[in-house]
Amino acid sequence: MFLCDDRLKLDISTVAAGGGSKLFFRSGMFIVGPESAGAQPGPVCYDKGGSELTITDANLVLGRILPEFFPKIFGPNNNMPLNKDKTLELFNKLTDEINRFLEAQNDAKRMTVHEVAMGYVRVANETMCRPIRAITQGKGYDTSVHMLACFGGAGGQHACAIASSLGISSVFVPKYAGILSAVGIFLADVVYEAQEPVGKVYRKETISYFDAKFADLEKHCTEHLTKSMKFFKVEIERFLHLRYDGTDCALMCLPKDTTNSETTSKYGDFISSFVERYSKEFGFTIQGRDIIVDDIRVRAVGLTDKDSGQDLEIADSKIPDCKIKCDVYFDAVGLVESPVYLLSELKSDHSIQGPAIIMDSLSTILIEPAAIAEITKKGDILVRLESSLGRRVKIGTELDTIQLSIFSHRFMRFVFTIFFYS
Repeated sequence: MFLCDDRLKLDISTVAAGGGSKLFFRSGMFIVGPESAGAQPGPVCYDKGGSELTITDANLVLGRILPEFFPKIFGPNNNMPLNKDKTLELFNKLTDEINRFLEAQNDAKRMTVHEVAMGYVRVANETMCRPIRAITQGKGYDTSVHMLACFGGAGGQHACAIASSLGISSVFVPKYAGILSAVGIFLADVVYEAQEPVGKVYRKETISYFDAKFADLEKHCTEHLTKSMKFFKVEIERFLHLRYDGTDCALMCLPKDTTNSETTSKYGDFISSFVERYSKEFGFTIQGRDIIVDDIRVRAVGLTDKDSGQDLEIADSKIPDCKIKCDVYFDAVGLVESPVYLLSELKSDHSIQGPAIIMDSLSTILIEPAAIAEITKKGDILVRLESSLGRRVKIGTELDTIQLSIFSHRFMRFVFTIFFYS
Protein backbone atom coordinates (compact mmCIF):
# COMPACT_ATOMS: atom_id res chain seq x y z
CA MET A 1 0.00 0.00 0.00
CA PHE A 2 1.33 3.44 -0.91
CA LEU A 3 0.92 6.44 1.31
CA CYS A 4 -0.47 9.54 -0.36
CA ASP A 5 1.65 12.29 1.15
CA ASP A 6 2.41 15.59 -0.60
CA ARG A 7 5.83 15.69 1.03
CA LEU A 8 6.86 12.63 -0.97
CA LYS A 9 5.98 14.08 -4.38
CA LEU A 10 8.41 15.68 -6.82
CA ASP A 11 7.41 17.20 -10.15
CA ILE A 12 10.22 15.89 -12.35
CA SER A 13 10.65 16.48 -16.07
CA THR A 14 13.26 14.44 -17.91
CA VAL A 15 14.85 14.89 -21.31
CA ALA A 16 17.05 12.70 -23.50
CA ALA A 17 20.04 14.97 -24.15
CA GLY A 18 23.00 13.39 -22.42
CA GLY A 19 26.58 13.00 -23.51
CA GLY A 20 25.73 9.77 -25.33
CA SER A 21 22.93 11.33 -27.42
CA LYS A 22 23.59 10.59 -31.09
CA LEU A 23 23.95 13.34 -33.70
CA PHE A 24 22.06 13.24 -37.02
CA PHE A 25 21.61 15.53 -40.02
CA ARG A 26 18.18 14.97 -41.53
CA SER A 27 16.33 17.08 -44.09
CA GLY A 28 18.52 20.09 -43.40
CA MET A 29 18.15 19.93 -39.63
CA PHE A 30 20.56 19.18 -36.80
CA ILE A 31 19.02 16.38 -34.70
CA VAL A 32 20.28 15.39 -31.25
CA GLY A 33 18.95 12.12 -29.80
CA PRO A 34 16.84 10.69 -28.39
CA GLU A 35 18.85 7.64 -29.50
CA SER A 36 21.90 7.09 -27.31
CA ALA A 37 25.23 5.38 -27.85
CA GLY A 38 25.17 4.32 -24.21
CA ALA A 39 28.33 3.40 -22.34
CA GLN A 40 29.14 0.47 -24.62
CA PRO A 41 30.23 1.07 -27.34
CA GLY A 42 29.69 4.70 -26.33
CA PRO A 43 30.81 7.83 -28.21
CA VAL A 44 33.27 7.56 -31.08
CA CYS A 45 36.07 9.01 -28.94
CA TYR A 46 35.80 6.02 -26.58
CA ASP A 47 37.30 3.98 -29.44
CA LYS A 48 35.30 0.91 -28.46
CA GLY A 49 33.60 0.31 -31.78
CA GLY A 50 31.16 3.21 -31.73
CA SER A 51 30.61 4.68 -35.19
CA GLU A 52 27.99 7.38 -34.55
CA LEU A 53 28.93 10.82 -33.25
CA THR A 54 27.52 12.06 -29.94
CA ILE A 55 27.40 15.22 -27.84
CA THR A 56 30.51 14.01 -26.01
CA ASP A 57 32.33 13.91 -29.36
CA ALA A 58 31.11 17.44 -30.14
CA ASN A 59 32.43 18.77 -26.82
CA LEU A 60 35.75 17.04 -27.47
CA VAL A 61 36.10 18.74 -30.87
CA LEU A 62 35.24 22.11 -29.30
CA GLY A 63 38.04 21.74 -26.74
CA ARG A 64 35.66 21.44 -23.79
CA ILE A 65 36.82 17.93 -22.96
CA LEU A 66 40.54 17.54 -22.31
CA PRO A 67 41.84 13.98 -22.87
CA GLU A 68 44.97 14.61 -20.79
CA PHE A 69 42.82 15.00 -17.68
CA PHE A 70 40.87 11.79 -18.26
CA PRO A 71 42.05 8.33 -17.16
CA LYS A 72 43.34 5.98 -19.84
CA ILE A 73 40.44 3.56 -19.76
CA PHE A 74 39.35 3.73 -23.40
CA GLY A 75 40.15 1.81 -26.55
CA PRO A 76 39.63 -1.91 -27.24
CA ASN A 77 41.77 -2.91 -24.25
CA ASN A 78 40.61 -0.14 -21.89
CA ASN A 79 44.10 1.32 -21.64
CA MET A 80 44.07 4.27 -24.05
CA PRO A 81 43.13 7.97 -23.80
CA LEU A 82 40.15 9.48 -25.58
CA ASN A 83 40.62 9.24 -29.36
CA LYS A 84 40.21 12.78 -30.68
CA ASP A 85 41.62 11.96 -34.12
CA LYS A 86 38.90 9.41 -34.85
CA THR A 87 36.24 11.87 -33.72
CA LEU A 88 37.64 14.60 -35.97
CA GLU A 89 37.68 12.21 -38.91
CA LEU A 90 33.95 11.51 -38.59
CA PHE A 91 33.12 15.16 -37.92
CA ASN A 92 34.94 16.13 -41.12
CA LYS A 93 32.77 13.66 -43.04
CA LEU A 94 29.63 15.03 -41.40
CA THR A 95 30.70 18.60 -42.19
CA ASP A 96 31.21 17.66 -45.85
CA GLU A 97 27.70 16.16 -45.95
CA ILE A 98 26.20 19.33 -44.47
CA ASN A 99 28.11 21.56 -46.89
CA ARG A 100 26.94 19.48 -49.86
CA PHE A 101 23.38 20.01 -48.67
CA LEU A 102 23.97 23.76 -48.40
CA GLU A 103 25.43 23.82 -51.92
CA ALA A 104 22.34 22.05 -53.24
CA GLN A 105 20.24 24.81 -51.66
CA ASN A 106 22.32 27.45 -53.49
CA ASP A 107 23.58 28.69 -50.13
CA ALA A 108 27.00 30.29 -50.40
CA LYS A 109 27.73 29.84 -46.70
CA ARG A 110 29.95 26.93 -45.74
CA MET A 111 30.38 25.56 -42.24
CA THR A 112 33.58 24.57 -40.47
CA VAL A 113 33.98 21.52 -38.26
CA HIS A 114 33.82 23.71 -35.16
CA GLU A 115 30.65 25.44 -36.34
CA VAL A 116 29.00 22.08 -36.96
CA ALA A 117 29.99 20.75 -33.53
CA MET A 118 28.84 23.99 -31.89
CA GLY A 119 25.55 23.73 -33.77
CA TYR A 120 24.83 20.34 -32.27
CA VAL A 121 25.72 21.58 -28.79
CA ARG A 122 23.33 24.52 -29.24
CA VAL A 123 20.54 22.16 -30.28
CA ALA A 124 21.27 19.92 -27.28
CA ASN A 125 21.18 22.95 -24.99
CA GLU A 126 17.81 23.97 -26.42
CA THR A 127 16.56 20.42 -25.85
CA MET A 128 17.52 20.78 -22.19
CA CYS A 129 15.99 24.26 -21.97
CA ARG A 130 12.61 23.04 -23.21
CA PRO A 131 11.48 21.14 -20.07
CA ILE A 132 12.87 23.91 -17.85
CA ARG A 133 10.74 26.45 -19.71
CA ALA A 134 7.75 24.12 -19.44
CA ILE A 135 7.92 23.95 -15.62
CA THR A 136 8.82 27.62 -15.12
CA GLN A 137 7.74 30.05 -17.82
CA GLY A 138 4.96 27.67 -18.87
CA LYS A 139 3.52 27.94 -15.36
CA GLY A 140 4.05 31.66 -14.90
CA TYR A 141 7.42 31.62 -13.12
CA ASP A 142 10.17 34.05 -14.07
CA THR A 143 13.41 32.14 -14.65
CA SER A 144 15.51 35.29 -14.24
CA VAL A 145 14.90 35.35 -10.47
CA HIS A 146 16.04 31.75 -10.02
CA MET A 147 19.39 29.98 -9.92
CA LEU A 148 20.29 27.06 -12.18
CA ALA A 149 21.56 24.02 -10.26
CA CYS A 150 23.91 21.80 -12.24
CA PHE A 151 25.07 18.24 -11.66
CA GLY A 152 26.58 15.36 -13.57
CA GLY A 153 30.07 14.93 -14.94
CA ALA A 154 29.23 16.85 -18.13
CA GLY A 155 26.56 19.19 -16.78
CA GLY A 156 29.12 21.91 -16.15
CA GLN A 157 30.03 21.98 -19.85
CA HIS A 158 26.53 23.20 -20.76
CA ALA A 159 25.36 25.09 -17.66
CA CYS A 160 26.48 28.62 -18.60
CA ALA A 161 24.95 28.46 -22.08
CA ILE A 162 21.67 27.06 -20.77
CA ALA A 163 21.47 29.70 -18.04
CA SER A 164 22.11 32.45 -20.57
CA SER A 165 19.41 31.12 -22.88
CA LEU A 166 16.92 31.04 -20.00
CA GLY A 167 17.85 34.51 -18.74
CA ILE A 168 19.32 33.10 -15.51
CA SER A 169 22.26 35.01 -14.04
CA SER A 170 23.62 32.45 -11.53
CA VAL A 171 24.67 28.80 -11.80
CA PHE A 172 25.40 26.61 -8.78
CA VAL A 173 27.74 23.66 -9.30
CA PRO A 174 28.07 21.43 -6.19
CA LYS A 175 31.50 20.21 -5.19
CA TYR A 176 30.45 16.63 -5.89
CA ALA A 177 28.45 17.42 -9.03
CA GLY A 178 29.89 14.44 -10.91
CA ILE A 179 28.61 11.94 -8.34
CA LEU A 180 25.76 13.95 -6.87
CA SER A 181 23.25 11.12 -7.26
CA ALA A 182 25.52 8.73 -5.37
CA VAL A 183 26.15 11.32 -2.65
CA GLY A 184 22.41 11.91 -2.41
CA ILE A 185 21.73 8.21 -1.92
CA PHE A 186 24.48 8.00 0.69
CA LEU A 187 23.08 10.96 2.65
CA ALA A 188 19.42 10.11 2.12
CA ASP A 189 17.27 9.36 5.12
CA VAL A 190 16.24 5.71 5.44
CA VAL A 191 12.57 4.92 5.92
CA TYR A 192 11.03 1.74 7.29
CA GLU A 193 7.28 1.28 7.63
CA ALA A 194 5.13 -1.31 9.35
CA GLN A 195 1.38 -1.66 9.03
CA GLU A 196 -1.15 -3.85 10.79
CA PRO A 197 -4.87 -4.35 10.07
CA VAL A 198 -7.29 -3.45 12.88
CA GLY A 199 -10.94 -3.17 11.83
CA LYS A 200 -12.18 -1.45 15.00
CA VAL A 201 -14.40 1.57 15.62
CA TYR A 202 -12.51 4.62 16.84
CA ARG A 203 -14.02 5.60 20.18
CA LYS A 204 -12.84 6.53 23.65
CA GLU A 205 -12.75 2.89 24.77
CA THR A 206 -10.47 1.75 21.92
CA ILE A 207 -7.92 4.58 22.05
CA SER A 208 -5.72 2.71 24.54
CA TYR A 209 -5.71 -0.30 22.19
CA PHE A 210 -4.50 1.86 19.30
CA ASP A 211 -1.83 3.48 21.47
CA ALA A 212 -0.52 0.05 22.47
CA LYS A 213 -0.39 -1.04 18.82
CA PHE A 214 1.50 2.14 17.97
CA ALA A 215 4.05 1.34 20.67
CA ASP A 216 4.57 -2.21 19.36
CA LEU A 217 4.99 -1.09 15.74
CA GLU A 218 7.28 1.76 16.78
CA LYS A 219 9.56 -0.67 18.61
CA HIS A 220 9.60 -3.01 15.61
CA CYS A 221 10.46 -0.23 13.13
CA THR A 222 13.16 1.29 15.32
CA GLU A 223 14.85 -2.06 15.91
CA HIS A 224 14.79 -2.86 12.20
CA LEU A 225 16.36 0.49 11.28
CA THR A 226 19.09 0.51 13.89
CA LYS A 227 20.18 -3.12 13.79
CA SER A 228 22.46 -2.58 10.78
CA MET A 229 22.92 1.20 10.54
CA LYS A 230 23.67 4.05 12.88
CA PHE A 231 21.62 7.19 12.44
CA PHE A 232 21.96 10.74 13.63
CA LYS A 233 18.36 10.55 14.84
CA VAL A 234 15.25 8.40 14.36
CA GLU A 235 11.90 10.14 13.93
CA ILE A 236 8.56 8.35 14.22
CA GLU A 237 5.38 9.18 12.32
CA ARG A 238 2.07 7.52 13.17
CA PHE A 239 -0.93 7.05 10.87
CA LEU A 240 -4.45 5.67 11.10
CA HIS A 241 -6.28 4.45 8.00
CA LEU A 242 -9.76 5.83 8.68
CA ARG A 243 -13.15 5.71 6.95
CA TYR A 244 -16.78 6.32 7.77
CA ASP A 245 -18.71 3.17 8.62
CA GLY A 246 -20.57 1.97 5.54
CA THR A 247 -18.16 3.61 3.08
CA ASP A 248 -15.18 2.12 1.27
CA CYS A 249 -12.98 5.21 0.95
CA ALA A 250 -10.33 5.18 3.67
CA LEU A 251 -7.87 8.02 4.22
CA MET A 252 -4.45 7.67 5.82
CA CYS A 253 -4.23 10.40 8.45
CA LEU A 254 -1.56 11.89 10.67
CA PRO A 255 -2.70 13.20 14.08
CA LYS A 256 -3.26 16.88 14.73
CA ASP A 257 -1.82 18.60 17.77
CA THR A 258 -5.25 19.76 18.93
CA THR A 259 -6.55 18.41 22.24
CA ASN A 260 -9.98 16.82 22.57
CA SER A 261 -10.66 14.56 25.53
CA GLU A 262 -13.09 12.41 23.54
CA THR A 263 -11.00 11.71 20.44
CA THR A 264 -7.39 12.37 21.35
CA SER A 265 -4.82 9.66 21.91
CA LYS A 266 -1.51 10.40 23.55
CA TYR A 267 -0.09 10.91 20.04
CA GLY A 268 -2.66 13.51 18.93
CA ASP A 269 -6.13 13.99 17.48
CA PHE A 270 -6.71 11.62 14.55
CA ILE A 271 -10.45 12.24 14.23
CA SER A 272 -10.16 15.98 13.66
CA SER A 273 -7.49 15.29 11.06
CA PHE A 274 -9.74 12.76 9.28
CA VAL A 275 -12.83 14.99 9.29
CA GLU A 276 -10.85 17.95 7.96
CA ARG A 277 -9.27 15.91 5.19
CA TYR A 278 -12.53 14.15 4.27
CA SER A 279 -14.25 17.52 3.93
CA LYS A 280 -11.42 18.77 1.75
CA GLU A 281 -11.52 15.68 -0.48
CA PHE A 282 -15.30 15.28 -0.87
CA GLY A 283 -16.84 18.58 0.19
CA PHE A 284 -18.95 17.15 3.03
CA THR A 285 -18.77 15.09 6.22
CA ILE A 286 -21.15 12.49 7.68
CA GLN A 287 -22.34 13.59 11.09
CA GLY A 288 -23.06 10.97 13.75
CA ARG A 289 -21.47 8.11 11.76
CA ASP A 290 -18.93 5.80 13.40
CA ILE A 291 -15.37 6.05 12.11
CA ILE A 292 -13.60 2.77 11.42
CA VAL A 293 -9.86 2.20 11.81
CA ASP A 294 -8.87 -0.17 9.01
CA ASP A 295 -5.11 -0.14 9.61
CA ILE A 296 -2.43 1.26 11.87
CA ARG A 297 0.82 2.36 10.30
CA VAL A 298 4.11 3.53 11.77
CA ARG A 299 6.90 5.09 9.75
CA ALA A 300 10.40 5.29 11.21
CA VAL A 301 12.76 7.73 9.50
CA GLY A 302 16.47 7.28 10.13
CA LEU A 303 18.06 10.71 9.71
CA THR A 304 21.64 10.75 8.47
CA ASP A 305 24.21 13.30 9.55
CA LYS A 306 24.32 15.73 6.63
CA ASP A 307 27.32 17.71 7.80
CA SER A 308 28.92 18.98 4.58
CA GLY A 309 32.42 18.85 6.02
CA GLN A 310 34.96 21.45 6.99
CA ASP A 311 35.10 24.83 5.32
CA LEU A 312 37.84 25.44 2.79
CA GLU A 313 40.80 27.57 3.70
CA ILE A 314 40.12 31.19 2.77
CA ALA A 315 42.28 32.42 -0.08
CA ASP A 316 44.98 34.81 1.08
CA SER A 317 46.64 35.23 -2.30
CA LYS A 318 45.88 35.30 -6.00
CA ILE A 319 44.55 32.24 -7.78
CA PRO A 320 47.12 29.50 -8.48
CA ASP A 321 48.75 29.27 -11.87
CA CYS A 322 46.74 27.44 -14.48
CA LYS A 323 47.90 23.95 -15.41
CA ILE A 324 47.71 24.48 -19.16
CA LYS A 325 46.06 26.72 -21.70
CA CYS A 326 43.97 25.26 -24.47
CA ASP A 327 41.88 26.51 -27.38
CA VAL A 328 38.16 26.33 -26.63
CA TYR A 329 35.49 27.17 -29.20
CA PHE A 330 32.68 29.50 -28.10
CA ASP A 331 29.62 30.46 -30.09
CA ALA A 332 29.88 33.89 -31.79
CA VAL A 333 33.47 34.22 -30.54
CA GLY A 334 35.35 31.31 -32.06
CA LEU A 335 38.47 29.68 -30.68
CA VAL A 336 39.75 31.37 -27.53
CA GLU A 337 42.84 30.43 -25.55
CA SER A 338 41.49 29.48 -22.13
CA PRO A 339 43.31 28.61 -18.88
CA VAL A 340 42.62 25.32 -17.11
CA TYR A 341 42.51 25.21 -13.30
CA LEU A 342 42.23 22.29 -10.89
CA LEU A 343 39.34 22.58 -8.44
CA SER A 344 41.43 20.85 -5.76
CA GLU A 345 43.92 23.76 -5.82
CA LEU A 346 41.32 26.52 -5.49
CA LYS A 347 40.36 27.98 -2.13
CA SER A 348 37.37 29.80 -0.73
CA ASP A 349 36.83 33.26 -2.27
CA HIS A 350 38.98 32.53 -5.32
CA SER A 351 37.42 34.00 -8.48
CA ILE A 352 38.02 32.72 -12.00
CA GLN A 353 37.26 35.04 -14.91
CA GLY A 354 35.96 33.33 -18.03
CA PRO A 355 36.78 31.99 -20.47
CA ALA A 356 38.28 29.16 -18.44
CA ILE A 357 37.88 25.50 -17.55
CA ILE A 358 37.83 24.16 -13.99
CA MET A 359 38.82 20.51 -13.92
CA ASP A 360 37.89 18.07 -11.22
CA SER A 361 38.38 14.33 -10.99
CA LEU A 362 34.59 14.02 -11.19
CA SER A 363 33.51 16.72 -13.64
CA THR A 364 34.47 19.47 -16.09
CA ILE A 365 33.12 22.99 -15.60
CA LEU A 366 33.24 25.41 -18.52
CA ILE A 367 33.30 29.10 -17.60
CA GLU A 368 32.18 31.02 -20.66
CA PRO A 369 33.34 34.54 -21.59
CA ALA A 370 31.59 37.27 -19.58
CA ALA A 371 31.15 34.87 -16.65
CA ILE A 372 32.92 34.70 -13.29
CA ALA A 373 33.25 31.57 -11.13
CA GLU A 374 33.54 31.97 -7.37
CA ILE A 375 34.60 29.20 -4.99
CA THR A 376 32.39 28.98 -1.90
CA LYS A 377 33.57 28.10 1.59
CA LYS A 378 32.30 24.52 1.12
CA GLY A 379 34.15 24.03 -2.16
CA ASP A 380 31.14 24.49 -4.42
CA ILE A 381 31.26 26.72 -7.50
CA LEU A 382 28.98 29.71 -8.00
CA VAL A 383 29.07 31.05 -11.55
CA ARG A 384 27.73 34.54 -12.21
CA LEU A 385 26.88 35.57 -15.75
CA GLU A 386 27.37 39.26 -16.47
CA SER A 387 24.53 39.24 -18.97
CA SER A 388 21.38 37.25 -18.22
CA LEU A 389 19.30 38.49 -21.14
CA GLY A 390 19.82 35.36 -23.19
CA ARG A 391 21.40 35.05 -26.59
CA ARG A 392 20.18 37.49 -29.23
CA VAL A 393 20.29 36.18 -32.79
CA LYS A 394 19.64 38.30 -35.85
CA ILE A 395 17.27 36.38 -38.09
CA GLY A 396 17.68 36.80 -41.83
CA THR A 397 16.11 35.20 -44.89
CA GLU A 398 19.01 32.89 -45.68
CA LEU A 399 18.93 29.22 -44.68
CA ASP A 400 20.25 28.62 -41.15
CA THR A 401 20.11 24.90 -40.42
CA ILE A 402 21.08 25.32 -36.76
CA GLN A 403 18.50 28.02 -36.04
CA LEU A 404 15.88 25.96 -37.87
CA SER A 405 16.64 23.02 -35.58
CA ILE A 406 16.38 25.21 -32.47
CA PHE A 407 13.08 26.72 -33.62
CA SER A 408 11.68 23.23 -34.18
CA HIS A 409 11.98 22.53 -30.44
CA ARG A 410 10.24 25.75 -29.45
CA PHE A 411 7.55 25.38 -32.11
CA MET A 412 6.76 21.79 -31.11
CA ARG A 413 6.33 22.91 -27.50
CA PHE A 414 3.92 25.62 -28.70
CA VAL A 415 1.95 23.13 -30.81
CA PHE A 416 1.75 20.71 -27.87
CA THR A 417 0.44 23.49 -25.62
CA ILE A 418 -2.25 24.46 -28.13
CA PHE A 419 -3.24 20.81 -28.62
CA PHE A 420 -3.32 20.13 -24.87
CA TYR A 421 -5.59 23.07 -24.05
CA SER A 422 -7.80 22.92 -27.14
